[in-house]
Formats: sequence, C-alpha cells, structure tokens
Amino acid sequence: MMKQTSTWLTLYQKASEAALAAREAESSPGAAGKCVAAAQVMGGPVCVCPACKARRMSGRATGDFDTFWRHSATDNDLLSILQRVRKDLPKVRLENGTESREEILRPPASKDPDGPAFREKWNNADEFQRYLAETLPEIEYRIDGNPPEASTDWADTDRRARDFLEPLIDAPEVTQGTAGMSRRVYATEALRLLDEVRSWSAMFASALPDDDREAEQAPEHEQRWLRECFAEIAVRAFNAGVLSRAAGGKAIEGDALWGEKSRKWPSDGGAARALQTAPGTKAVLEFMAEKIAGGATKSAAAREAAKKGLGSSVDANRSIWYREREKAGSK
Repeated sequence: MMKQTSTWLTLYQKASEAALAAREAESSPGAAGKCVAAAQVMGGPVCVCPACKARRMSGRATGDFDTFWRHSATDNDLLSILQRVRKDLPKVRLENGTESREEILRPPASKDPDGPAFREKWNNADEFQRYLAETLPEIEYRIDGNPPEASTDWADTDRRARDFLEPLIDAPEVTQGTAGMSRRVYATEALRLLDEVRSWSAMFASALPDDDREAEQAPEHEQRWLRECFAEIAVRAFNAGVLSRAAGGKAIEGDALWGEKSRKWPSDGGAARALQTAPGTKAVLEFMAEKIAGGATKSAAAREAAKKGLGSSVDANRSIWYREREKAGSK
C-alpha cells in the first residue's frame, strides 16, 4: 500500500523510471523468447521474465502516482504536477500554409484532424508518457473547474470585438476605392450588428408568452435561461464567421509562403517570430493575455479561447502561449 508520506515528485519519478526500464526490457534482444521460456518453466499464469516483471512494476508505479494525485494531492501539488507534465510530455509541431504551432502530445484519436501528426511520437512514447497524455485533461479540470457560462463568454467576445473595432472608426484608411468597402464602413457596420445582438437579446429574454399577459415581464429565471441560449448562439455564429474568413484566406497562403521564401528573414529573433505568427495565433495570444491578466490560469484561458473558436483545441492554445510568450520572457 502506498505511504501517505510519499510526495508527488517521488512517485512521478518512480513511475517515469519504471516505464523506461520496462521499455528497455521489452526491446532487449530475445525478449519474446525469454517470456515464453519463463512461462514454461514456472508453469503458472504469471510470467517472471525480465520484460514482464518490468511491465508489472511500471504498472504499479503508475497506479501509485494515479492514486496520489486523485486522492491525496493538494492544490499546490496539482499545480506542480500540471507544470511538470506539460514540460515532460513530447511536443508535436503542426503546420499548414503560413500557420504553425506546437502542441503537447495527445492520443491520436481517429476523428482528430491532427491525429496523424501525433501518431509517430505516440508510438514512440513509453507507457507512463501515454498515461500522462491521457490524464492531462483531468488534471486541468481539477484545477480550473467548469468553463464559464455562455453569457460570460459572449460578454468577453463582445467587449474584445468592440475594443478592436472602435479605434478603426477614426483610423486612417489603408486602402483606396469606394467608401462602401472601406475599413471604416466595415467596422461601423460590425459595431451596429453587435449593438443589435445586445438589444435584441435583452428584448426577447424579457418578452412575455401569449398566455401570460397579466405579468409585467417574464420571470427572472426564464430571462436568465433565454439570455444563456442567445449568448450560446451568438458565440457560435460569431466564431463561424471568424473561421469562415480564415478558411477563405487559405487561398492566398500559397502566395504568402512563396513571398516568405523569397524574403530575407530579419536577424532579430522577435521580428522573425512576429512574421511567423499567423493572425489566428495572435488572436489566441491576445485573448489569453487578457484572461491571465484578470487572474485566470493559463489552462483556463486556453479553454475559454478554444470554446470561442480561437485555436483548434485547448492543448493547441496552451502550446501557443508557452511557445510565443514564455520563450520570449513573458509570464
């Protein structure tokens, strides 16, 4: 039985070392033959060959660590475990056109469009690394809890959109031509639509059903439920527009890549990173920076960004943050 005095780091290191030992034993010359011979000699259901013994020891060590973090770890333990897991798990670089990002290893699920990119490192990972990759979302949930309500999500999206659009009303134009296609007109129309979403949601949420005209307005609990429904729809519609725009922009990325190859990279590392950062990546970084400045953990910020349609997944957003911010010295 595991001792309560064991620290998470001791158990973590034991599990990691046991998994490496199991892999070495399984890959040693003649390991399969030794397993058969041991089974025949012992005549029992438990094989005592080096590979099987190492595999069982690895399983027990992983089980001890699993029991500890689920039942005995403090909040500080969980935060330390999360940081260590993110640091130790292999990273996979994903690329498409001008976009690129680095993600933490995850199981290559059949319906995951990025699954094939993870398969090689998944196959090369030891059993403890695979366990960590599968368990990482659970550890994050223990720390961050449930995601925010839809109304909170939409309020943040609305605010960020307005912060982006309002300065463009008075900003100098960057293109020439008909005013109806100008940046100023587009920004003005976008703000008008955001105003309508806000006012119509409030109006419809307080509207009364036809059979309840005696009351002055709908009960508060019904208004709250309707506001959440409207916010959920608004978030999805907004994100669909953003992603549609991104999908359409893929058509010009071939030309952009050709231009990148024909241009000399700046010597300054920060400038080079800026050129490599796609618009979608910048949106993720800006959103997460706001959330973290407001007190959210990096994991919570990454999850909220993914829920809004920013980035392809929670892991992707965390990886973007660690790569672009923490390597540059931002905390």
